[in-house]
Amino acid sequence: MLWATEFAYNNHHHSSIEVSPFFANYGYHPTLSTVPIGPSEIPSVEQHVKDLEKIHKEMRSVLENASRKQASE
Repeated sequence: MLWATEFAYNNHHHSSIEVSPFFANYGYHPTLSTVPIGPSEIPSVEQHVKDLEKIHKEMRSVLENASRKQASE
């Protein structure tokens, strides 16, 4: 049962970072399905790293804005 709670938390959209923790760490949304949803596209490692860097940069900006907003309240 703990796995389901962990999955729900990590797949839940967080307002502070504007994405789920799973997406922030891996760059895609998890699935419980064992059946492929569509054609598989396996990106290169370099592209995956670039995608994650972009996501992290966006989250950094969102967190900085939230921090400034919170400090002014």
